[in-house]
Amino acid sequence: MPTPLPGALGLVGSALLVIGTLAPPEGARQGLPGLLRPLQRLVEGHPGIPFALGGLALVTAWLMVRPRGDSPHEPARLLRLGLLWGAPLVLALPLGSKDAYLYLDQGWQLTQGVDPYASGLTASGGPFAPYVSDYWAGSTAVYPPLALRVAQLAVEVGHAHTYWSVVALRIPLVLALLALALLAPRLARAAGGRAGYAAWLGPVNPAFLVAGVAGLHHDAVLAGLLVVALWCARLPRGLLWGAVALGVAAAVKQPAVVLGPAVVLAAQPHRLSTALAGASRPTPSSAAVRQLAARLAAAGLVGALAFAAVSLLTGLGFGWTRALSVPAKGESLAPVLWLWRLGRPLVGGAYDLPPALGSVAQLVGLAALPVIVWVCRDGRWARCAWLSLLAFALCGASLWPWYLVPVAVLIGIDRLGPRGRAAGVALSVGVVVAQLVMEGGGYGMDAGVPLGGALALAAGAAAYLMALRQERGVSAEQQARA
Repeated sequence: MPTPLPGALGLVGSALLVIGTLAPPEGARQGLPGLLRPLQRLVEGHPGIPFALGGLALVTAWLMVRPRGDSPHEPARLLRLGLLWGAPLVLALPLGSKDAYLYLDQGWQLTQGVDPYASGLTASGGPFAPYVSDYWAGSTAVYPPLALRVAQLAVEVGHAHTYWSVVALRIPLVLALLALALLAPRLARAAGGRAGYAAWLGPVNPAFLVAGVAGLHHDAVLAGLLVVALWCARLPRGLLWGAVALGVAAAVKQPAVVLGPAVVLAAQPHRLSTALAGASRPTPSSAAVRQLAARLAAAGLVGALAFAAVSLLTGLGFGWTRALSVPAKGESLAPVLWLWRLGRPLVGGAYDLPPALGSVAQLVGLAALPVIVWVCRDGRWARCAWLSLLAFALCGASLWPWYLVPVAVLIGIDRLGPRGRAAGVALSVGVVVAQLVMEGGGYGMDAGVPLGGALALAAGAAAYLMALRQERGVSAEQQARA
């Protein structure tokens, strides 16, 4: 299939998503540039149509440009497509979610000298308060200090304008896209994977573009920062630089810390894998385990110091610890929540997830990390990275589709077979479907969450079967040529 057709189709898909975000009444309240105002009338009363058509076009275009080999020119070509498809999304209002206004309200508080860790959302008024969801009004900030300072910078760059501040908030997302395009292919080569496939699941991944660039969620920025941390781990003195980079990433969003074991494995993969795999014994020696434990402790200490330094330099400290239960409120896709809902008639209790049960589930996710390290002890640091994030996300008390964006991106770095690559496709498609249905479909939280989850599972299963068949077809072609 010639490249111009999928390029144009993806661009049309992005443009439709932009138009969907401008639909009244949300778009009508914004001070949009004159060029965008006529587009509101195209979708008045029907915002779900451009979301559905745009998402379908973007995913179809992405599947059309799937690399069939590992040409050295693939990463550059896919970067150009990522910039082409992402450019319109920079001008969109937040896709369905109001989380961006939450970030900007906290950034505006900082411009007024108010501490978001002490003052709840909308409490100080301001230009963004009317757009913050009533559900979160009054909640203090749960995000680490670097994320708050970035939001403050976006408010200042956008002059506290409700539209231009949203556009400014996407600058870190563009930088994350560039980081993925430049570093993910290099990491894939180092891990024994395919550079083209890493670029395909990176800057042009519709999960990254829809949930990240259009949806304006921190997890897309986190994906770029995690790739930077893994790249730093591959440098000389990689254990030090990788741990520092991971500490900085955690200052944007806390789940970055679960990548610590992957950074340690990536820093000296050959030495550690040889000691841990134990060519002459089925289990690692105690000396090898102690070596790994010592490196994990050193990386943890350095990362913690880097996180603390960033927290103190921002002048905000650690006030986010007082609001750790905030993300677990209400509906989500968290498996533990739906298991609780299914079992609640038998044991009784409140409809919402008990905080203690949510904490237990998160501990299970953390307890899975040593198992993942054991599975990946033969130097598969890329697999350790995405498996750690996936386990932590699935065991959380709250789960939203954008939480899985870093997982989808990091899968592309790993050395995978046909089934693994098909799973990466399925996850990415599922994230897009869930994001568009839950946040852009207008169904509301109660109906949108289960419907989005069910449709995401169905679309992901279909994408997996299709991608697996394509993978096997490509493998058959390569074997025939050989």
